[in-house]
Amino acid sequence: MIPERTGDAKSARKGAMTRLRNKQIGVLALAVASITALAACSSSSGSSNGSTNTPTLPGAVTQPGSVGQIPAAGTPSGKAGTITYAMIPGAVPNWILPMPTSASNSVYNVFNFEWQMWPPLYYAPKGSTPTVDDALSVANPPVWSNGDKTMSITLKPWKWSNGQVLGAKDLEFTIDEIKAAVKESPANWSSYVPGYFPDTITSMSVPNAQTLVINMSKAVNPTWLEEDILDVPVMPAAAWAKDSASGPTLDYTNPANAKKIFDFLTAQSKSVSTYATNPLWQVVDGPYKLTAFNATTGSFTMAPNPTYSGPHANPQSTFVGVPFTSDAAQFNAIKSGSVDVAMRLSAAT
Repeated sequence: MIPERTGDAKSARKGAMTRLRNKQIGVLALAVASITALAACSSSSGSSNGSTNTPTLPGAVTQPGSVGQIPAAGTPSGKAGTITYAMIPGAVPNWILPMPTSASNSVYNVFNFEWQMWPPLYYAPKGSTPTVDDALSVANPPVWSNGDKTMSITLKPWKWSNGQVLGAKDLEFTIDEIKAAVKESPANWSSYVPGYFPDTITSMSVPNAQTLVINMSKAVNPTWLEEDILDVPVMPAAAWAKDSASGPTLDYTNPANAKKIFDFLTAQSKSVSTYATNPLWQVVDGPYKLTAFNATTGSFTMAPNPTYSGPHANPQSTFVGVPFTSDAAQFNAIKSGSVDVAMRLSAAT
């Protein structure tokens, strides 16, 4: 797929292919997690009340009384009390702002962590088919016009966890923050290719609460933009458009304010020890909310978001990321049934 119909697209194609490879790995991980979650609804491996015990597995990086513990076996009650996901060495999340930088763009940050709380605008692929999955996407398919230089995006009326409805202003805010990010440094947004989106945006308008119209300076390949670039999670404007924890809401359409907001959000994302306590990260539209995070080990716990409006299989279960010190340790854990999901990476394990 070529991104633009004019100009040199070589670098953009290279960036898109890199993202596609990462996405394929992440989708595989999420698919395994989803299958396990559904199977766990009738399995006896999860506890009925979600309680956890201190693990005795060699290689599990855990602390008594902290997140990342292995659930005790129990009698099924219609769903798994806890779904445990084994994280391989060096694969723990360390970035929470759902706008990954080049350095933080990994399966472990994006697919297994951020997207659980902030799903992407357009989710792709659809199973094994390289296309957008409309059912899992936060927005309806865009309407293209003006020779593929204008797209109209209508957001689905999902709810934020604070009760507000996700809308066009949130998407406009997200794109303005991306613009502010790449203006500071091209490395601030992993999908960025200079000269392409969002550089080509000439104007944006909000004709109604759920619709954002984006005008661009040159024609674009709709498939490329939807599948490879606009898999961005939508960020909550009302809760995040500020430059300090207690500051007022700022006009993010002002580039100077957008920069202040981006700098503030970036600083908060670097404060790993506050992930579970920072009110910013509690405003989500995805199926999960972060309830605990261990800054030393990277283990985390997510509880179901009761206001989640998107598609999912009921009932939901608590989701726990359990870090291990070696591939062999996590492989042995999945073989013994001590964790629900793991990934074998080499023949040596």
